[in-house]
Amino acid sequence: MSTTHKQAHIQHGEIEADVDERIAPLIVELWRAGVTTRMSCQEFGEYDGPPSGVWIVFPTESDVKQVAKILRGGRTSFDIRAVTVTPEDDPDQTMPAGSVFWHWLFPRRDYKAVLARVRKYNARNSHKERKR
Repeated sequence: MSTTHKQAHIQHGEIEADVDERIAPLIVELWRAGVTTRMSCQEFGEYDGPPSGVWIVFPTESDVKQVAKILRGGRTSFDIRAVTVTPEDDPDQTMPAGSVFWHWLFPRRDYKAVLARVRKYNARNSHKERKR
């Protein structure tokens, strides 16, 4: 898969990937929160005009539910939609036609708030686990 943006290599436990540099911290924090990601882009299309949006793809509905739990009550954009893959959507055939994935596109202006919310969630849960 070709990339447009500068990449950063990230790792959490046994999970690792090269992702767009400007959203690497968020992807790691999502992984720490137990959320699996499939694809992402730091500047995807347009979201209410320039600047473009941040795009993250989740492979399962349980990942979407975890993100909803993390962002609940915040003032961040939360719009995740299910998409069924067609051969036209994925010419490289990295996903079987007919499979469903969920994509989240939010404005870049919300990035810091989203990252802060996920970090807060992870800090709260890390503290709980240390008490056990």
